[in-house]
Amino acid sequence: MTSHIAKSRRLRLHRVCCRFRHDRRGIVGIMFVVVFSLLIGTFVLALGRRSLAEHQRDARRQTIRLLESAIKSAEQIEVPVEQEIRLPVDQTSDEWIEVRLLDESDERRRYRATHRRGDRIGMSITRSESRSVGGE
Repeated sequence: MTSHIAKSRRLRLHRVCCRFRHDRRGIVGIMFVVVFSLLIGTFVLALGRRSLAEHQRDARRQTIRLLESAIKSAEQIEVPVEQEIRLPVDQTSDEWIEVRLLDESDERRRYRATHRRGDRIGMSITRSESRSVGGE
């Protein structure tokens, strides 16, 4: 009977030890999953930030090209000094570009183009145009 009791105790002790080993493996597995998830999340956030920055740069470049194009149009129209022209971009969203000749001399003209949407003022650029002397 003593051997039976001893065997029973050993069996219980073995079950407790095995359960503890399984619990440790489970904890290590959960920690691995958490660390891996944090790593993937950080990567996704960095990728998203980079994509957003690239989109903003492209939008800024496109707006600058649009403003420069508006200034070229105003040069062809020959706008008087301090008078503005309004070039529509999208009438449904009340978006336009305002171009103004800031000053004019014999050698050059300075224009300012401002992007507007409704009451909001957007990006603005100033460009100088050199006049050719004697060739016009």
